[in-house]
Amino acid sequence: MALERKEEGPGEVAADQAAGGQAPAQALALKWAFGFNKERVGAVHNLSDDSRNVIFYFAAHTGVLYDYVQRKQTLLQGHCNPITCCAVSADKRWIATADEGPDSMIVIWDSLSGVPIKTIFTPHENGVKSMDMSQDAMFLITLSSTTEGAAQQVAVWEWTVDHDGALYRATCPHLPCKGSTGAEAKVEVRAEQQHDRLQEQCEIRFNGEDIQEFATTGKDQVVFWSWASKELQFQLPAQLSVADFGPKVGRFTQTVFLPGSMKAVSGTTEGNLVLWDTLSGSEDAGGQGFEAKNSVAEDMPRRTAVKVVKLNRHGSIPFLTLQDDLLVVCGQDESVRFYDMDFRIVAWFEDLDSGPVISVSFSNASNHYFVAMPVNDGSDDARDAGTDGTAGLGKPKSVKHALSDFVVSTSNALIVGVDAATFDAPSAEDRHGSLLLQGFDAPIAALCTHTRENVMVAASQTGVLQAWDFDDNRLLVVKALHPDDHPTCVAFSPDGSFLSVGFANGMLRILRWGQTRDLAEIACFCIHEGVGYHLVAFSSDGSFMALADSNNAVSLFRFLKQDVIGVDGKGFDGVHNMRVDQGKRHGEAGPGMEPCDGSDSRNGWTYIGRYKSHEKAVASIDFGVSLEGDMRCFSVGKEGTLVEYDLDRSSVVDGVRLVSEPKQIEFGDAVPMCCFMQPRSKSSREDLILVTNSEFKIKQLNANNLTNRKTTLGPTFGGPLTSMAMLDNKDSAELQYIAYCTEEKVIGLMKLPLDGNPFKSMGLIAHPGEISGFAPSGDGRVLVSAGGADLTVNVWNVVPSALDASSIVADSGTATAGFPKSLVSFMPLIDGGAEGKLFQEIVDYFYYAQIRTQGEDTTSPRRTEGTIPLSEIPNLMRALGFYPTEQQVADMCAEVRYSEFAATAQTVDTINLEQFIKLYVNHRPVMGVSLGDIDQAFDTIKRAVADKVGWKTLQNLLQEHGERMEPAELQSCLNMLLGTQAAAAMRPGAEMGAQSFASDVLGLEAPPDSSRRSHK
Repeated sequence: MALERKEEGPGEVAADQAAGGQAPAQALALKWAFGFNKERVGAVHNLSDDSRNVIFYFAAHTGVLYDYVQRKQTLLQGHCNPITCCAVSADKRWIATADEGPDSMIVIWDSLSGVPIKTIFTPHENGVKSMDMSQDAMFLITLSSTTEGAAQQVAVWEWTVDHDGALYRATCPHLPCKGSTGAEAKVEVRAEQQHDRLQEQCEIRFNGEDIQEFATTGKDQVVFWSWASKELQFQLPAQLSVADFGPKVGRFTQTVFLPGSMKAVSGTTEGNLVLWDTLSGSEDAGGQGFEAKNSVAEDMPRRTAVKVVKLNRHGSIPFLTLQDDLLVVCGQDESVRFYDMDFRIVAWFEDLDSGPVISVSFSNASNHYFVAMPVNDGSDDARDAGTDGTAGLGKPKSVKHALSDFVVSTSNALIVGVDAATFDAPSAEDRHGSLLLQGFDAPIAALCTHTRENVMVAASQTGVLQAWDFDDNRLLVVKALHPDDHPTCVAFSPDGSFLSVGFANGMLRILRWGQTRDLAEIACFCIHEGVGYHLVAFSSDGSFMALADSNNAVSLFRFLKQDVIGVDGKGFDGVHNMRVDQGKRHGEAGPGMEPCDGSDSRNGWTYIGRYKSHEKAVASIDFGVSLEGDMRCFSVGKEGTLVEYDLDRSSVVDGVRLVSEPKQIEFGDAVPMCCFMQPRSKSSREDLILVTNSEFKIKQLNANNLTNRKTTLGPTFGGPLTSMAMLDNKDSAELQYIAYCTEEKVIGLMKLPLDGNPFKSMGLIAHPGEISGFAPSGDGRVLVSAGGADLTVNVWNVVPSALDASSIVADSGTATAGFPKSLVSFMPLIDGGAEGKLFQEIVDYFYYAQIRTQGEDTTSPRRTEGTIPLSEIPNLMRALGFYPTEQQVADMCAEVRYSEFAATAQTVDTINLEQFIKLYVNHRPVMGVSLGDIDQAFDTIKRAVADKVGWKTLQNLLQEHGERMEPAELQSCLNMLLGTQAAAAMRPGAEMGAQSFASDVLGLEAPPDSSRRSHK
């Protein structure tokens, strides 16, 4: 039986509800989100008016209402997948967010309270790519994300009405391509349009003056849609020909409808604006309809391209919008320009100096800045200007255009507020705008927290370090390292004086923090160029630093204060007095020292040596302190070995020394993921190392002899645990907690001691994808996580008492007759609970084992003492469908035998029912053996023998490799499995395959989905 992994909603993922109560949901609560999705066009909205100064954006799977004056965030949590798009009503009251991926959703929020008003589940098969809200806020339109083999869709949603499903839904048309018949075949199309595949539409936009009309924009085609006839119909304009518009129009980016007309405009990647207009009935619109239900309606406007206007000389037009009667054009040239409906420029903001602008949004405040636009007498604008626009007799009339304050977001991860009045500011510096938010300009590669201050440092893949105060939520320092050095790991020293940064090219840079907080470089090493580091750790006294590299080796460095010579020529008296080493690259010109090759020390840091201690990648490194106060250092590798490094005997002369040979701690398919030396406590009786593996188990090893003291089931909310950190609990020295994270999505807490109780752990979806960094604050009250590609760092308040309450509620449940109250918390791990068939089988088999130990044929009175000898453990496990290896049997028996040894120095020879149930739920595999696993095993055998797998081959492997089976044992197993058919199956010429072995030998039937279904 396999225990299913649980992965629930965006809030807390917890164990099933215990009898009579439910676990609290705030052991981890999101406090702040740093960063935002800088890649999404039009994703930042200005919600400001006369009563508030708020912007909206999204960070990973969280919407953020940010009051930039009060410096407060309201976090809109509800999505499990990355938010891909959002829409805001014209009055700024309602916000709609949508995501992309499995179980996608649309959520409509009240922007004043941050409360979700409505949720639309699975609007499209794989989520939403783009979305818009009508001017009256009554309707939403969505454009689906593309999935392989599925057509793209558009949908109209009347979200204010209580009904299920979309109001209208249609499939996007197959767009014309090279080789089409009909009118298009005679037209020379631009090179980028010559293709033979379905084009993806990328953006959707309402007509602001007609809610029954909208447009979708693809890179090479714009489609106009209408639902005026009570069904979705479209019009597909003819593609732009080279003869009419030239070869460099560019690909489309955005489309908006112009007010007061039937016109629309589309921006392009070449900085052009394509004007779409309707033709008279006698003219050919050149469009096509596909399928009767998605054809052009008779009364639907037929638009065609009539003009191309060059607006941006340098770069594309990534975003278009309207502000009253003005067209607003954002440019890759870092500009925002305002044009009237004749494409005459009215105002321009070209000195923002913040990067290419990808969105602009305007305030609803009552104050405006007016710009007068001269016009000629007799024109429409002149007549509209009236007497207010007349400067005097004989002077040209003008039209006053009102400009509102606005915010822009840029692809440099900046959100900037712009006062419209700065248009007339005298200097370029005055026209820069005000920085409201700085995000991360590249995926976050690593993250760490300061041990004594509320400071965290995030390193982006482009070599930029950002230090943030996560208490005041402000940026302290930004340091750009060499652009060719890509950080992979960062760590503060225990006293917070140094920040160590490892790089993919083999560079190691040690920066100072201390009182200066300037991240100045004080040492740079490059021992093996091109061999990158991916893990770094400090000893608790700060004297040692260990790094793991891509060649499966561990390097040791040592810091000695007496080797430091300060800038004043004296010894070490703090990092502020250290000499700054610019650490330039090998052969690089300019000031600074070249990286040290390890032959000498730099500012007290000395390279001791490097040891290739693992055959596969180093999964984890950790330092710890023994009960005797000795410093210890361990690492685990993906091949399943644990290594301890002898810090006392390691030196520059002797290199890195090991305490003993690498110890194999994992066997079979289990892969170590993380090692962590459990800190000392008042109740500690031995040094323990916690090791997590790929099978969701946590092993507690004796640090001296590396024997397995206990195996417990770890959290199964996401994937296996890849990182753990002890939380410093100031409130109680006895109550200890461990924070953890998985490779993707989940972070959580566990309460010590570990025993497999599901109510002593919790987890939540911290990020929608990869977790690239994870660290607790020095005081244990805050947990910080980085999402890598989602460009977000989340800060979580830690409330361990909520986890305590969870376990108390579970333990207070009512025990059913037949098992003690201490098992109440473990019942969710048994299929059917205390009343289920599996639990009854466990009880029956346990009592039968007691009978077996007394002799089944005895006539003496039976006396059941409630225990069985340890030798019965493997038989019971196999009877329940768990077939442990001999190593697993030895681990289980040793765990029980030495369970009281540290406290009493006595071994245990028997086990009771309660202990057995806990042993069973902790040791059995989480994911059962599937037919896919058997297929994979046979493929491995075939590659090893380079031939077909016959019975003779399989027999030799079973008897000579792994846990070897004696001939008599193998024969006995086959006889039990096959009975009289054993001889036929074992004939020398018989060929064996995965399917025949599973069905004929093991007796398994293939389920409908054999790759996923587990079998006993």
